[in-house]
Amino acid sequence: MMVGADERRPEKPRSVTATPGHVALRLAFEKPVQDGANPAMPLPEAIAAARVGIVEGKPLLHPTHHEDAAAGVGLNVAVMESEGPAEVQPTAEDGPFGQDALDAMPSPAEADIGRPVAAPKRAVEAAGGDE
Repeated sequence: MMVGADERRPEKPRSVTATPGHVALRLAFEKPVQDGANPAMPLPEAIAAARVGIVEGKPLLHPTHHEDAAAGVGLNVAVMESEGPAEVQPTAEDGPFGQDALDAMPSPAEADIGRPVAAPKRAVEAAGGDE
C-alpha cells in the first residue's frame, strides 16, 4: 500500500516546488502572445512533477523533506499534460538499488500525476491567465 499526499503532514512535499515554475513562465508568456509579439504560446500545456520515495520499504507519494531524507530510493517524474512522462529519474539515496526497488514504485498514473498537472492550470486561471 502506498501512502498518499492527501494525508495531512506538517511539511510540504518537495515535488511541489516544480509547479510554480510552470505557473510563472505561463503567466510571463501570456501578455506577449495577447499583444501579438509571440505568434503562439511557447508553453502550450501544463507541466508538473511528482516524487515517490521508498521509506521503510513502502512507496510514499510526495514525501516531505524529512520523509525524503529517510528514503532509500527516490523517483522524480516530470510530466507534460498531453504527452505523459517527460522525465523519469530514480536516485539511490542509501546506495545502489535493484529492479525490485523500481518495481515497488508506482507508474506515473498510479503516482496520481493528474493532480500535480491540474494544480498549475488552476493557478494560472486564478491569476487571470489563459490555460
